[in-house]
Amino acid sequence: MVSTANTSGMWSLSRLRKRLDPFYERPSLLRQNSYRFLYPYVVVAGICFVYLIYVANTNTNAPHGDSEPAPRINLDPARRQEEASGGPSPPAMFVPAEPAKKSAFTPIKDISVEGGRKDESTLDANFTSLKTILLWNAFFGERDYIPSFEQLCPGYPCRVTMNRSELADAVVVHLRDINASDVPKRRSRAEVFVLLNAEAPPHSPGLPEPFNDIFNWTITYRQDADVPLIKSVVTKYGFVPPKKDYHVNKTRMAAWFVSHCQTSSERETLVAELAKYGVHTDVVGECGPIKCARSENCYELFSKDHLFYLSFENAICNDYVTEKLFNVLERSEMVPIVLGGADYSRVAPPGSYINVNKFANVKELANYIQHVSNDPQLYNSYHHWRSYYQLSEPLHYACRLCAKLHTNYRRRMYQDFNTYWHSSTCHGSWRKAYGLS
Repeated sequence: MVSTANTSGMWSLSRLRKRLDPFYERPSLLRQNSYRFLYPYVVVAGICFVYLIYVANTNTNAPHGDSEPAPRINLDPARRQEEASGGPSPPAMFVPAEPAKKSAFTPIKDISVEGGRKDESTLDANFTSLKTILLWNAFFGERDYIPSFEQLCPGYPCRVTMNRSELADAVVVHLRDINASDVPKRRSRAEVFVLLNAEAPPHSPGLPEPFNDIFNWTITYRQDADVPLIKSVVTKYGFVPPKKDYHVNKTRMAAWFVSHCQTSSERETLVAELAKYGVHTDVVGECGPIKCARSENCYELFSKDHLFYLSFENAICNDYVTEKLFNVLERSEMVPIVLGGADYSRVAPPGSYINVNKFANVKELANYIQHVSNDPQLYNSYHHWRSYYQLSEPLHYACRLCAKLHTNYRRRMYQDFNTYWHSSTCHGSWRKAYGLS
């Protein structure tokens, strides 16, 4: 039994606590107010926890190829090549040094990837229709000048027609065979008019006025063409040790296959000037006493006893280079001596040619040619590229046109083609272009 005194004391203590502690007998309110300051910290901690879980899941689910690679040991280049190939690395390619000389003009630089250059025409995998290409006129008198796509590039979804009544996706007009009174009429906004021309401006007629502002695309040798004409594709491949002496048994200096005797580049006068300094050339074809039938492999035949081939263009124009340079590289063992407006470092294998543009005058050029002819080791160095590079046939321009028709191409209009084609792209004779004397 609790005494009255004790009960009274307990009651008094209870009342006192109630008066002094406003949260007495209200524990939930006490907890709410006591820990309210912790709420921001709890939220931040929760966000961090969720982020850590996300990162862990991402690393766990990543494909094997995306995982962090194992540390690599830094090897010197030769050791790295040896380990990659399973054997010793090939010797570095030797490129013959020529006299450094600034030209009176600089050939236009490459603005795309073609033209003796890498061929990157590709088809859109999502093509849905067969494109029709209409050949409006002939190509140097030949009417059916583009074979079927089954022959040129099997699988390319295009067809060629000469039937003008058909609605075409592209209408191709060859510049040299244009008839001023035979102008194609545009029958669809989607129809693309394409001008084809393989010749340099000095050998290209001006467009008749009705044609001057109708073309959307061009197919030419120029690097800014919509479909550039490609002469050859240069590909680098694995090193193959040289096994041949290209100098032995060659007793003649130079050969030159030529059919146009008077040219805007005046190349014929350079041949005569070289002869004054002891560099004699055997002229083959319409402009010389030596003949070689087209049925014969003239390049292979003359390379047996000729050291050099004169790859002199009939016009010195930006980007202009003909197939003869690539013929001599592919089909002969002569060293080409080049004269033209192309950037040869872009279109030919390094160290494979002698560039007239690198010399201050004709005498210096002639002396260097004679020096190379008398030094078998130096001469063979101009064939060293054959151990590293190969030349191959390019994709036909019609296949490239087909591929372009199947892409989301940008269509433009040449408002004044004659100005675009003939203005400031050619440089006259070799004396004027190169500043040679």
